[in-house]
Amino acid sequence: MDGSILEDVRIACNLDRDDDSFDDQLIFHTNGYLFRSAQAGVGKKGFSITGADEVWTDFVPEDFENFEAVKNYIGLSVLLAFDPPQTAGVLELIRGMVREFEWSLYVEGDVCG
Repeated sequence: MDGSILEDVRIACNLDRDDDSFDDQLIFHTNGYLFRSAQAGVGKKGFSITGADEVWTDFVPEDFENFEAVKNYIGLSVLLAFDPPQTAGVLELIRGMVREFEWSLYVEGDVCG
């Protein structure tokens, strides 16, 4: 649960956990979606990653009830920005999932924030 944010994002983008070839792009997109999550009220405002050292509990507390939803939202969002699927059906499925996670984070932030 307390793994590296960047390594988990790499996996979400179908890269090897240790493949740092695209880190500049992944960090750029990840920070944008961390901002959106914090703006929705879930996560530490002003938080960003610079590499593989930052872990999820730096952003959200370990006892946060919907910890995995935040990880899914960030990972799928970065995937869409970094390497969107070429199949229209899969693309729409992932877009829908991201929208649902984003809405849920807004609700969570409103209730818990």
